[in-house]
Amino acid sequence: MNGFLEILGVLLAAAGVLALGWFWFGRLVTPLPAGRAHAVVSACGSGGDLERTVRGLLWMQSNGASCGGIVIADLGLDAEGRAIAQRIAEEHIDVLLSAPGDLEALLRSDYWEEE
Repeated sequence: MNGFLEILGVLLAAAGVLALGWFWFGRLVTPLPAGRAHAVVSACGSGGDLERTVRGLLWMQSNGASCGGIVIADLGLDAEGRAIAQRIAEEHIDVLLSAPGDLEALLRSDYWEEE
């Protein structure tokens, strides 16, 4: 029994050290919250992997790996793709849908700071 507890203690200590290392490594390689880095997702056609891409970016944002908004740039979405993009933008406050000509003005206005 004593040997089992020693092994369990060593495994828990190793897991703790790994978790701490993972946390500090993540803090070193992710952007600092002082600046804003926006992600622009170019979308065309039916929007294929649009939802998966935005979900991945939102996951990064929730874990502190990203500190800016997400812009879906409509580069020729069809009706189905535009509906998907609009639904995503309506569901998430940090996601915006932009027409190609409006992208520069949107990023310069810093839309997210006004809210």
